[in-house]
Amino acid sequence: VVYRRRAGSPPAAPEPSREPAERPAAPLPARKPRAQAPQPPPAEHAARAAPAAPTASDQDIASWYAEALEHCHGDRQPEALRAVERILDTRPFHVRGRVLQAYLYGSRGEFWSAVAECTKALDIDPLWAQAYLLLGMLLEQQGEVDSALLEVKRALFLDPDLPLGYFTLGKLYRSLGMPQAAAREFANTARLLESRPGIALAGDIPVEFDRTVLLQLANKQVDGATER
Repeated sequence: VVYRRRAGSPPAAPEPSREPAERPAAPLPARKPRAQAPQPPPAEHAARAAPAAPTASDQDIASWYAEALEHCHGDRQPEALRAVERILDTRPFHVRGRVLQAYLYGSRGEFWSAVAECTKALDIDPLWAQAYLLLGMLLEQQGEVDSALLEVKRALFLDPDLPLGYFTLGKLYRSLGMPQAAAREFANTARLLESRPGIALAGDIPVEFDRTVLLQLANKQVDGATER
């Protein structure tokens, strides 16, 4: 049966849609916190941190170095070595301390230890002339004439004010059978000593004899070469 709307009657309200209403979106499940990686348990016997190196002022270092030199000149090598070790314990890159320790090792006949200290000194400062001179003198004692000659020449190139360097060079030339070259270097030794009365014989390297003895030795060698 079809019902007709009467004329003048208000339109019928639209029928509600029969489609199902959208359901509200379900909330996402809460994200679980990420599990942290398990931390390793602390070692039961962890190594203790190394103690900090002792410190010393420049004045302390200078005082210990002067003390070491004083012991060297007094032929108290154990005391001198202890003073140098105090320096190097606090200042491992102290070049003068390394060279002095090399000298002390050489005086005790510890050739390789002395050479090692010279090498360390030159690693710190490749232009430290006294380290080359001491290395050359050590090599001369071992009969390594050619190597010694090279090191002493390096020393004198860097510092021409080393009387003992010229004297050592003269001895090396004499060992190589070169008397004229030897006489020239002995003469250079005497000339430097006479013109510079207060000059140190080998810089900071302790020397067992004084200026007068070295001058006499140099002049004697020059006279001997001239007579030949």
